[in-house]
Amino acid sequence: MTSWSCRHASRCVAASRARRAFRRCSAPAIAALHAYILVLEMFLWTTPRAGNAFGLRSADNRGLTAC
Repeated sequence: MTSWSCRHASRCVAASRARRAFRRCSAPAIAALHAYILVLEMFLWTTPRAGNAFGLRSADNRGLTAC
């Protein structure tokens, strides 16, 4: 009598490899996204690129003008 894991071992190994590859790729991708947002918020906030990324269209909406 064979168990499920023995009959479908090749599928389990392939799924395990796919999960490992996803974990290896997803962590750096998420870190890069966070770094991009950090740069936009800290250094590029006054540029049109940051305004477009965050959906802010004018300088007034970005809080760049005095009260």
